[in-house]
Amino acid sequence: MPPRSSWQDTVVLEPATPPDVSRMDDEDSVLAMAGWFLQNFELPEVWYPASAGPSQYIHEDEDPTYPQEELELKFGDYASPGSIAEAASLITRGGRDEWAPSRRRVKMADFDDHVDEHFSLQEREIEEGLQELEELVAAWRHGRPPMGHNSPPEERLETDWPTDEELDAIEGGIQTIRRELHSPSEDLWAVQQAANLFTEFAKKLLRLAQTSAAAIVRFSAEAAAAAGVGEAIFHPADFAAKLTHVSGLVHSWTRSLGL
Repeated sequence: MPPRSSWQDTVVLEPATPPDVSRMDDEDSVLAMAGWFLQNFELPEVWYPASAGPSQYIHEDEDPTYPQEELELKFGDYASPGSIAEAASLITRGGRDEWAPSRRRVKMADFDDHVDEHFSLQEREIEEGLQELEELVAAWRHGRPPMGHNSPPEERLETDWPTDEELDAIEGGIQTIRRELHSPSEDLWAVQQAANLFTEFAKKLLRLAQTSAAAIVRFSAEAAAAAGVGEAIFHPADFAAKLTHVSGLVHSWTRSLGL
C-alpha cells in the first residue's frame, strides 16, 4: 500500500460485492463476512515493518475503517447481530481496531498489474487472490513460532500451527488453480478439490484464532521477527479469510463454466 505522502498518486477501488449470507448457517456466515472484510481491508502494518508507523498509511477518505461498523453497514439486513459481532471479534482480536483499504484496492495512478490481459475480471480476481496466498504461505513457512511454552493457550498454538506439509498442500492447490486459469483443460475436478482444501484449512486456522489474544500477539511478534515481515500478517483469522475468499471465487468461476 502506498504511503500517505503519495495519496495524490493513487486510486482506491471500491470493495468487492459482499457475499450473500442470508442462507448460510452462523458458522459459514461468520467466516464469509470476515473473509469479505479481510479481502477488502488490511491493517496498515501487514506488508510493512512496524517501525514505519501507522500514520504513514492511507485510510479510505483519510479515516480508518472499523470492522463492526463496516459489517453492520454491509450485512445488517441479512445476518444476525450475533454473527456480525462474532465476525468483528475475529477481525479485531488483539486490539486490531483501525483498518485501511487492502493492497488490492489501492493502485498507483499508472498501475499495471501484469495479469494476463485475456483474463476475465473474475479470473483476474482469482489470480490476484492466488498471489496474495503465495505471499502468506511463504511468510508463514519462515515464521514458525518457537516451541516449548507451557501455558495452555500457547500449547494450542504450538500444536495447531500449520505444518510444512499443510503449507505444501496449499501451495499445490494454488498451482493447480493457476494452471487451469492459464491453460483450461475442461476438467476442473482438481480445481474444485483445491478450493475445498482451502476451505478446510481455513476452518483449522479459525480454531487457532480462538486461542487467547495475548498468545496470538506474542507468537505473531516472534514469527514476524523470524520471517522479517509485519506482525499482522500472522493472524490466523486473516489467513483463513483470504483462503475462504479465494475458495469462493474459484467455486463461482467453475459454476459459471457450467460445472
